[in-house]
Amino acid sequence: MTSGIGFLTVMYMTKNMTVEEFGIVGLFMAALYILPQLISFSSIGLVSINKVKLENKEFILFSKSYFTFGMVIFIIVFLISLIGGIYFNDYLILFILIPLIALIQYLSLFHNTELIQDGKSKRFGTYRLMLAIISFAFTVLALSYFHLSWDGRLYAILLSEFIKEDFEWRYLRGDIYG
Repeated sequence: MTSGIGFLTVMYMTKNMTVEEFGIVGLFMAALYILPQLISFSSIGLVSINKVKLENKEFILFSKSYFTFGMVIFIIVFLISLIGGIYFNDYLILFILIPLIALIQYLSLFHNTELIQDGKSKRFGTYRLMLAIISFAFTVLALSYFHLSWDGRLYAILLSEFIKEDFEWRYLRGDIYG
């Protein structure tokens, strides 16, 4: 279902965006494919290993150090991105949003790994479906109602990722660390 909603989103954007705007969104999505892995230094596998290997208190300590390390890398990436945004002033918002969304996705990777390790694949699927639905709704709203272009899609992704992560964090945190 999630892939179907993504396909509908692409069809909707194709109808309502120019080729140039769609290309900007494509570049944005390519950067979002790489940056969450860069922020985590591709260490998401450590989360699943430590989730099984460590006791709950030790895992919480690992989580804190994992998030601290990610925040340091995020700050470095964000500063580099701001420098790029100053150089390419017309696309400053793009350079600001990419690291912010990548940070939210970095946090989400951690939670998703916990869900999978805890055998809660239905909840993981529900969160992914929720993200796709909210993202599609915000995209339609931004492009049709507010008449935004490529930046409308980026705002839609930011809002949907934030809402999903906030919901996931509140619900998952109480469930796992309760």
